[in-house]
Amino acid sequence: MNSSFEVLVDEYKPMILSIMKKLHIYRDHEAFYQVGLIALWEAHSRFDEEKGSFSTYAYAVIRGKFLDYMKKENAFYDHHQGLPEEASLSLVDTNTPQAFEEEGLEVYIEGLSVNQRKWVQKRIIEDKRIVDIAKEEGVSAEAVKSWGKAAVKKMKRIMEAYN
Repeated sequence: MNSSFEVLVDEYKPMILSIMKKLHIYRDHEAFYQVGLIALWEAHSRFDEEKGSFSTYAYAVIRGKFLDYMKKENAFYDHHQGLPEEASLSLVDTNTPQAFEEEGLEVYIEGLSVNQRKWVQKRIIEDKRIVDIAKEEGVSAEAVKSWGKAAVKKMKRIMEAYN
């Protein structure tokens, strides 16, 4: 049985990789490939010849397992979301560590939109999670992330102008 599965893996590897490409999987390729192999094993174990072709069944099982795994990963990242990558950079010049206290926050947020100001208030000052901000504002988490990215870019430009 083990050697027959190895033959099956060789035969269906292009299908697994094709599904990964169609689903635009761009990170954790090894983990997704393992999920695909497990799904292929499950499809091989559960397949009933009376119900149709194996390749169609295998495709559906593998794709379904990928989608389930993606949902779980996205839920994890949404729950444990930190600052956007741009915001993980220092918002304040390290040479003047108390710039917010000395000059007031207004100087740094004067060019921000209303939504960007909400992001600064709720994410930076109140330390709320992106998902929670999105629920409060009635928008998607992606919208809140875009507010943050734009706010960080504008604030960096403002800080560079002061230096």
